[in-house]
Amino acid sequence: MITPMCTPITKSILQEKRGGDCYSKRLNKDSTWVRKQEESFVRFIEVMNRFRRKNSAQNTHKRCVHCWLNLSKANVDAVLSAWRDFYVPVVCSPENNARYPAEMFLSIEFVNWLVTHVHDLASRKAAVEFGNELVRLDRIRILQSGDRENDEVDSCKSSDCRSREFRYGFVLCYFVDEHTQDETNWSRAVQCEFGRHCGDILAECAFHLSAVEMDFPIQSSKGSDNMRQYPYLPPHLLQYVEWGRMLFNRTYTATQAFEINIRWFMANGQTIAEITRHLCTKATNLSFHMFPIPEDPFAHAMNPQSPPL
Repeated sequence: MITPMCTPITKSILQEKRGGDCYSKRLNKDSTWVRKQEESFVRFIEVMNRFRRKNSAQNTHKRCVHCWLNLSKANVDAVLSAWRDFYVPVVCSPENNARYPAEMFLSIEFVNWLVTHVHDLASRKAAVEFGNELVRLDRIRILQSGDRENDEVDSCKSSDCRSREFRYGFVLCYFVDEHTQDETNWSRAVQCEFGRHCGDILAECAFHLSAVEMDFPIQSSKGSDNMRQYPYLPPHLLQYVEWGRMLFNRTYTATQAFEINIRWFMANGQTIAEITRHLCTKATNLSFHMFPIPEDPFAHAMNPQSPPL
């Protein structure tokens, strides 16, 4: 579980002793803090997906800002051209064997850029609607896996219509042009919406868990000598693939805890420990608290003194 690292609020909770439900009351009023938390959370999700930012000459020589002063949503080509010159692509790390478009961008960064540089898109809502219009015109696409039935937790599958919408958050998008691959079987990735709240009581909960299957990174300590203990593997396989499932909330809100659940099907304890330690370190560096929560409060039903973790 990930929570914001707010030392002043934590101290006030301990000193005033009026309960711990004061995060949203105090922090929702600070828009700057919320924006910084969202930016840090974007970096954290990139770590979970093993993504990185592409450094290229295109991004080191930005177009003059004056070229963007007269941008209008009516001129789609000009808006997309200016955005291409500005954004820093999200790409897959070399050690990741997943299949993704060559260059992707995040909807949250695109929306914030539209609000700042397109004069008739002054609100986030208007920018999101413009993004949905670009999807309908097939100028941009939302990253989707061809195997939709395995992309969600069985008990809370989201509708296919919802998954095709342009939403504000860590939603991966890519351009459609003559170089775009006609690929429908992209790998799955951790994606979530930002700031969405549950609406009608009969509507689907915004904080239900989603799930993606992914290969776990190979630990450096596993050399070829260690593979000899698996004689049942075919001789052409240098190492076996460790993989599992990552469960996470569909929506991230800066003032609410975000749940992450790692379940492994083909992995050993060392791999899971290294992944967990790596995520905890990155969370701390990005100003988050990350701590374990018990899935079963009684690890041993017959022993009330057993530790739940």
